[in-house]
Amino acid sequence: MHIGQQTIAWLHQMLTGGDRALSASLPEGFRWWPNNHAQTIAIVGEERGPEGEAGFLIGVRTEMLRGLVLNDTAAAALNTLVMPFASLSGPVYDPETQTLSLCTLARIYDHIATWMRVLLRAAAWMQAAEAPVWASALAQLLPAQEALAPTSHQESQQQASARHAAFIQELLKVGKHPYWRPIEFQMLHQQFLQRPPVVFATVDRMGVGIEFPFGQKETSLCEILADQPHPRYGYGLFLLQSFPAYDLTEQQGIRLAFELNALELTSQVIGYGFGSYVFRDSTLYFTAFFPNLLYRHDLLANLFFSCAARAQAISLRLTGCPWTEASFRVSRSAIGRMLGRFRGK
Repeated sequence: MHIGQQTIAWLHQMLTGGDRALSASLPEGFRWWPNNHAQTIAIVGEERGPEGEAGFLIGVRTEMLRGLVLNDTAAAALNTLVMPFASLSGPVYDPETQTLSLCTLARIYDHIATWMRVLLRAAAWMQAAEAPVWASALAQLLPAQEALAPTSHQESQQQASARHAAFIQELLKVGKHPYWRPIEFQMLHQQFLQRPPVVFATVDRMGVGIEFPFGQKETSLCEILADQPHPRYGYGLFLLQSFPAYDLTEQQGIRLAFELNALELTSQVIGYGFGSYVFRDSTLYFTAFFPNLLYRHDLLANLFFSCAARAQAISLRLTGCPWTEASFRVSRSAIGRMLGRFRGK
């Protein structure tokens, strides 16, 4: 088996207990029922890494609504309620099937599979926890129906509930206090944040603020914080990237957020496909949350590089300006622009 198939097999074992009777096999993965909402985990693409190694895109998708027409009113409601919720997935609308699902997408290579599959398992369980809550509320608010599983899958749901409860219990147990330490943010700053692709960065005890080039003269902001407890999961790493989008109307910005979710969470990994885009106040955001249960000493650095990739892609998408050597001048940072205005430049 290649690394993609091995990852699918591992996820099946961790989630279903390895019981094939509790899932339905698919050509590239499996479909199962952790609760009333079906979840599909499968290889959705293949690519080559920087050194020619085989890589696979693995997606996790949990169904929430069916029969949804995503008009401007529905899109605005989802942008307000669901898309800002920091987690390991985001809502994706499929216009062909008129369904709304929570989706996650990850790129798997041999050298990162061991820890990336742990992130995927967490995303699967967190989707299973979030989907029923969102679906129930949204079905009352929007002209759509909950995407409920047939009663024939009750055995799968009952056996999954104990494993799901154990995962959530452990997640909450380790989420009572911050895990990431001040020295880890200081090390990140020293090792990576004082040179390109960073324009300017600040660090404090429990987080970093990073400016990447955006357009010809501006920057986008990336914040990674460990002292912002999640209302549902406790402490972890909160991630927020902000991209100026002053030329977009509210409707255009919301549609762009849905378009980027569909792209990055189902078919094309730009950074890590854990999280969601949302549009608010003339700004496009990407938000995510990695609970303490996923702590690794090198997760900060890996998140930084994934955020840099997203910042480069979104800058090009929104402004048409590629990064060049001149893009990283400190004068274009927020403080640099402020000093320039003060000096009359």
